[in-house]
Amino acid sequence: MKMNETCALARYLAKKLGYHPKTPKECWDVDATFDFLYEKWGKMAFTAMQCKTDDDSAKAYFDATEAVLDKICAKLEKQKSKWLCGNKLTVCDFQVAHMMWSYWVNDMHNCGDFYTKKCTEMCKARPTAGRYLMDLHAEIAPILKTRKSAGF
Repeated sequence: MKMNETCALARYLAKKLGYHPKTPKECWDVDATFDFLYEKWGKMAFTAMQCKTDDDSAKAYFDATEAVLDKICAKLEKQKSKWLCGNKLTVCDFQVAHMMWSYWVNDMHNCGDFYTKKCTEMCKARPTAGRYLMDLHAEIAPILKTRKSAGF
């Protein structure tokens, strides 16, 4: 079966694998948070794929990073939860992990350390986000060790 549409596919897999909640209110929170993250991810992904380092691209990239980190802090501090949308890992946490390892902490970033150096500093400057990202790394490490190779 071939499936397209990143967001729809992410939600499908999250539901199938138990990383999407069942209650309507929790589903709304996860979906709204995922939509917010996806929009910010797009600003980082496009810039990185195009290897753009001009002032406008850098501003969009860093503004998106700052918005995500601020959202992480606001949600965690308000909810007093371990994860972005509660006390159970969700698709939103996987989206943040993707951003972290692809665009903030990545020795193989398309633009070298032009973005990663400042993004790492931005993460460290927010203790709540920093703790969350460390917890996320520890939680996802066993999952990453057991995943199949992409083959390319």
